[in-house]
Amino acid sequence: MNTNKILLGLAKSDPSYGLSYSKNFINAATKIYNLGIRGIDTSPTYENNYQVFSKIDKKEKLKFYTKLPKIDLTKNNIVEDVKKIIFQILKLNKIKIIHCLIIHDPLLPLSGKKWTQIYNYLSKLK
Repeated sequence: MNTNKILLGLAKSDPSYGLSYSKNFINAATKIYNLGIRGIDTSPTYENNYQVFSKIDKKEKLKFYTKLPKIDLTKNNIVEDVKKIIFQILKLNKIKIIHCLIIHDPLLPLSGKKWTQIYNYLSKLK
């Protein structure tokens, strides 16, 4: 089976939302790795996601997919906010590469000039 496009989502690893350590999420993550799944999907908005990710074996071999949370478009320098979010994701997860950054706010691309600024910044990061 081709597992290149299958990801493990960390949303359910938040005990208030889904599985907990007592329900053995870390063991499940190890099992899916052994099945050949190499992608992990998370978000800065998932509670405890950094702690969960840090406990997964062989995390350095996983492709890291995450979400850009909703951005406050009323601020003047939103590009700085986006930079801070991205660098915080990298630092807290102790990773060097984000394989895919998902825009979590579907209305963000409709934000005209602000979206253009964000898009231009993100394009430079490729």
